[in-house]
Amino acid sequence: MGGPQGAGPGAAGQCARHGSRKAVARRARTWSFNLSGIAGAAGCSRRTITSAFRGRLGISPGSYVRNRRLDRIREDIPASTDPVGTIAHRWGVSPLGRFAGEYRAHFAELPSHTATRRWPNLLPALA
Repeated sequence: MGGPQGAGPGAAGQCARHGSRKAVARRARTWSFNLSGIAGAAGCSRRTITSAFRGRLGISPGSYVRNRRLDRIREDIPASTDPVGTIAHRWGVSPLGRFAGEYRAHFAELPSHTATRRWPNLLPALA
């Protein structure tokens, strides 16, 4: 069904090859999630983007963006002296209460626990 930008498997595969995941990755830090923006960057319809993500990754574009941000935040926490909230905001995440719950669900620990592992990494720099 679907016309030139339909959600069929061919369109979803073509859209994925044109870099919808790359478009998301490049903009994960600066975007509030916007399916239309991702679709525009990839040159596909919103329906095609959603089908491509679900077909190739088994998750929605919104879940992909959230997971990418959580992964990047987890990398940044031990490498920075900034408060966890500042790091999360840098990656476009708010509200922080919801963020902590999503982080815990994704990594089975709170972001504050991840932050406790940063101190051994920083001790040589402080000496």
